[in-house]
Amino acid sequence: MEENLDIPKLLRTCIVLLEYSREKTISARTIQSAFRIVYSDDNEILKQGIMAGTKYVTEYVYNTDTKINTFNHYKNVLRNFMQNDIRVLTTQEYRLGSNSIPYLCGIADTLNNRVQQFN
Repeated sequence: MEENLDIPKLLRTCIVLLEYSREKTISARTIQSAFRIVYSDDNEILKQGIMAGTKYVTEYVYNTDTKINTFNHYKNVLRNFMQNDIRVLTTQEYRLGSNSIPYLCGIADTLNNRVQQFN
């Protein structure tokens, strides 16, 4: 799957934010803040990514029949990061928030020009 989203940089930024705030959960909010930092030079991408991320989370939470096409891919990407790559950055234990995967799907789909339309 082609990626225009720099996921390693985004997730490293999440860890820096969590270390600074002393929180332990990579939440949709943490991903949004990291996204704002990493892509701060492109306001249009920021606006579209945040809107899509919010839309994906809303659909995921309020419509249990909704299937996000890229969900399993980004779930595996995040799991791999949490199991392997994070050890290079920190010795802390972190967990994923329940809405972090759909939010990441939304911003990634925006950058890859394939935002999903929900019914």
